[in-house]
Amino acid sequence: MVNVQVQRAACFFDGNNFYHSLHEHGVVNLGQLRYDCICAKVAQNRTVVYMGYYVGKLAADAPHYGDQRAFFSRLRKQGLRIVEGRIEKRPAKGELVDSVNSLLTWLTKHIKPKLDLPLYNILREQVSKLATSRVWVEKAVDVEVAVDMLVKAVRDEYDVAYLFSADGDYTPAVREVKALGKTVCAVSLSQGHQLAQVVDTYIRLPSSWFDDCL
Repeated sequence: MVNVQVQRAACFFDGNNFYHSLHEHGVVNLGQLRYDCICAKVAQNRTVVYMGYYVGKLAADAPHYGDQRAFFSRLRKQGLRIVEGRIEKRPAKGELVDSVNSLLTWLTKHIKPKLDLPLYNILREQVSKLATSRVWVEKAVDVEVAVDMLVKAVRDEYDVAYLFSADGDYTPAVREVKALGKTVCAVSLSQGHQLAQVVDTYIRLPSSWFDDCL
């Protein structure tokens, strides 16, 4: 009789990316999902040897701090390891802020001469608030995921990695893990074109897939 060795599966959840993918695709009861069930279901006949959930830690005075702590408690009871990154307040960047700054410049050149000064000042104040707004940014989480994937691969702690994310920033880490002889599968409800080019399998899940994981 041939002894077929069962492969070991390690599951790495990019918490923020995966959560927003679930939310955007209409998965309900997100707080009640059983992540141990998700891992077992996606791994199929492989043995799940590691489940890690990586996410930014809310400050104690943040509005949803208590909800996050309760969520972490449920995950730990399911056997998941929680790895907490940072959440920092940073100046807002991107196309929205660039558009706001362009609008402010346009107002100064074209609208100011045609408006009463008090009205112009109100408009300028509101636009300036948007241009100088600050947003909460998650830091170090993707690094923690990449490091754990690589370290565990080097230590030969798994055969197949399931990366629950659609983020193309993981591309370099995936290449290195594969170079160590490991199989990498990305799992998401969203498209991840860049990541799909480097993983062995990109598993695009429909929202109904989670119906029996509550």
